Order: sequence, then C-alpha cells, then structure tokens
Amino acid sequence: NRGPGLELSAVSAVLALAFLAGPGVGRAADLGEPLFFFQGLQDQDAPDVAKAVGLNAVQYRLDLDAPRHLADVREDLADIGRAGLKIVIQLPTTFGLNQRLDLASRSYWQQLEAYVAAVVPALRDTPGLAAWQTDDYLERAIRYDDGDFVGFLQERYGSLRALNEAWGTGFYDWSQLTREVALAADDSQPWGVGRPSVDVADWMAGVFGAVMARWAAAIRRFDPSTPLMTGRISLYRSLACIPAEYDIVVPAIRPDVWEDDPVAGNV
Repeated sequence: NRGPGLELSAVSAVLALAFLAGPGVGRAADLGEPLFFFQGLQDQDAPDVAKAVGLNAVQYRLDLDAPRHLADVREDLADIGRAGLKIVIQLPTTFGLNQRLDLASRSYWQQLEAYVAAVVPALRDTPGLAAWQTDDYLERAIRYDDGDFVGFLQERYGSLRALNEAWGTGFYDWSQLTREVALAADDSQPWGVGRPSVDVADWMAGVFGAVMARWAAAIRRFDPSTPLMTGRISLYRSLACIPAEYDIVVPAIRPDVWEDDPVAGNV
C-alpha cells in the first residue's frame, strides 16, 4: 500500500511531499496526513523555519559518524519533536558512494548492517518519528556486474544454445556476454528493443529491487512497525522495482540521472 510522492526542487532546497493513499501496513496509517519537509533542512533553526513556512515535518539525515554521537542526535531530534513536528530519519545507506555497492559486496553489507544495528534500536522510540528513510538516488550508486548478468542468463536459459535461439545470436562462450554486448544485439530492432534488452532490464530490475529489499530487511530487523520511506527515486523505471516493504515512495527527477526517453515521455 504505497501512495504517490512529489518533489518540487529549486537549487539545493527540496520540498518533498510523501504520503499514503490507503490503510498502509503496520503503523503506516499513523501518518494521517501528507508529510511536508525541506530536503537538507536540519540545523538548529530547522524547527522554527519549518513551522514558519508551513511544513509539518523535518527530515533529519544521519551522518556516517552518527553511532559515535547518538546523544547529540537525540538532542536534535528532541528539539524537533518539542516543536510539534514529525520526524523523518534518513539513513545514509549508500555510504556516500565511497565504495562498491552491489549484492556481492560483503564489506559493504557488513558495514551497512552494523550501522543500522547501531542507530535504529537507539532511535526507534524517538517521539514524533514518522518514518525511516533510505538513501537517495540508488541509481547513481549501484554497481551492475557482468559476471552476475551471465549467471542470470544461465539460470534463465540453461544453455548457450537456448539463449542463441531466443536472441537470434551466435555466441559460442558465456564469457562473450556482457550488458553492453546484449544491448548491442538489439541495434537492428525497432527502438533498439528486443529479447536481449528485455533480459538486461529484467536482470537490472531484480538487482535494484534486491538491494532495496535488503536495506528494508536490515531496518525491519530492529523496527518492524515504523513506516519505511524510500529516498528520492530518479528514474520512472525504478519505481516498478520498489519492494512491497516500503510504505512510502518518493519519486524525484535529477538532471544527472534523467531518463532519456522522449518517445514514451518517461512513462
């Protein structure tokens, strides 16, 4: 049960509206009304500014060192709660794009899960907490590995012969297959879309959704009831990959990840 989201952006300040259109799950229905907040507004004057412009929530983005200064974080959140504002706590789940982020990166997932284990139990009872939020623009952070793509194709087709029959190709070794090679195999197709491109899309969608699901599972392990919100999602095609564990979805368009789809109008 997810509702639409809307982002209106100027330069660096972003007004995000995210809400539910239905009963939700767990405590999702407790939101009761849309959440209005400015992206990046969380300094000591944030509660006063938010109230002055008619917002009803503050998004509080945790930094990577949050586990080391939880007392300061709690004090900031208490100030927001005392002002009568709802709180959205955003976790830096891409870790600043500083390392490889994919399903096979053991070091990334160990770091991510340790971080969540440190902050979520410590902050889940924060008065006024309306939602946990995962990081923005996973599209820019995620890494797609050609070896994983080959594994996906092997599971889907079973043999190289079956793949060649489906694709109309003549590959003689799995090592020849990459995402770029698969897309190039459709160069002669209308709009460049054929079975190879669909396989690439299915694989990427699965990986994207699996990363989002694993983020959700890490948070839900320590807080199964507080509503869960995505970070900003920049590609329309990504919206179809959001797991059902998320109660709130925040679509957003950013120029550096804009979907080049003039024919379909990004729909």
